[in-house]
Amino acid sequence: MRAYDGRETAPAAATTELFMRDGKPMNFREAVTGGRSVGTPGVARLLEIAHRKHGRLPWADLFKPAIELAENGFPLPDRVHALLLRDRAIAGEAAARSYFLQADGTPKPAGTLLRNPEFARTLLARSEERRVGKECLRL
Repeated sequence: MRAYDGRETAPAAATTELFMRDGKPMNFREAVTGGRSVGTPGVARLLEIAHRKHGRLPWADLFKPAIELAENGFPLPDRVHALLLRDRAIAGEAAARSYFLQADGTPKPAGTLLRNPEFARTLLARSEERRVGKECLRL
């Protein structure tokens, strides 16, 4: 059996002050909403290593379905729409707000075609680069 660890890690510049406001710890919701609690992803590098050792398809071919969805869009699922109706914190995040909400702040209707050309460009760049991270995982 072989296991790979692609867990995220804290950014190199992160300190405990990142989750403090006026010398006091932030409340949980404030700390986890937005980019403050996002780690440096390890999954992309993990997938590259796993592909290098076990992959059969060309690396770039693995990205094609996701690139097509991001470029051409997909209908907003009913379940995601229902979750958006309950999660008001998303309105505080500009990128998420513009992607999932209408101008009046209500969720886009189920079935709305969601496109993400910026993500498609990111995936395309990754598909053209064999190495996706600067550091190697220790296997």
